[in-house]
Amino acid sequence: MSKFKLTWTFSALLSFSLVLLSWPLFSFGTSSSHSLSFQTLLTDPPRQSTNLTDAVQWDNYTLFINNQRIFLYSGEFHAFRLPVPDLWLDIFQKMKAAGLNGVRFVC
Repeated sequence: MSKFKLTWTFSALLSFSLVLLSWPLFSFGTSSSHSLSFQTLLTDPPRQSTNLTDAVQWDNYTLFINNQRIFLYSGEFHAFRLPVPDLWLDIFQKMKAAGLNGVRFVC
């Protein structure tokens, strides 16, 4: 058991240190012309739309519905694994209770 804990701890520390070493080091001062400014890092990426309506837009990370940022937490449901359609409602209710707001339905 202690060998497992040691292995898990070592791999976690190694992963964390690699993330820290690969993190970009930016200077937020205005003294150099090639450094990124703090305001540039805080701006949202440009939103995209189909221009049919402004109610639904998106950027590289999230979905915007009526100018409200929505994170999509989705799951997948395979209908062939539960061939009785009367039981599907229970599965969808459990997905909703788990906090999912999107479902991919596979026939």
